[in-house]
Amino acid sequence: MSEEQFQKALEVVEQMREKNAREGGERLSDDELLQFYGFYKQATVGNIDTQRPGFLSLNFKAKYKWDAWKAREGMSKEEARKQYIALVKKSLTEHGYGDLIKGF
Repeated sequence: MSEEQFQKALEVVEQMREKNAREGGERLSDDELLQFYGFYKQATVGNIDTQRPGFLSLNFKAKYKWDAWKAREGMSKEEARKQYIALVKKSLTEHGYGDLIKGF
């Protein structure tokens, strides 16, 4: 997958979120958003390079995001980009964003 395709996928996800905010409809689930986050971080940074938020931390969102990224540890950046793009295509279809699939 090319960097251009990955950048387009990033744009499409942002368009999905904006369209949902404007028009309502079926929103991406927290699980889907975490999958996007994990693949994005692995594709752009590589293996996780931070410590998991501590046991006493009440920032559960940060812990979930850390876990999503950690789950992709060892995956190549190229594979993470491919998986991100595949998830975008799946989400476009499942959530009825057919108008955004044009040109993607």
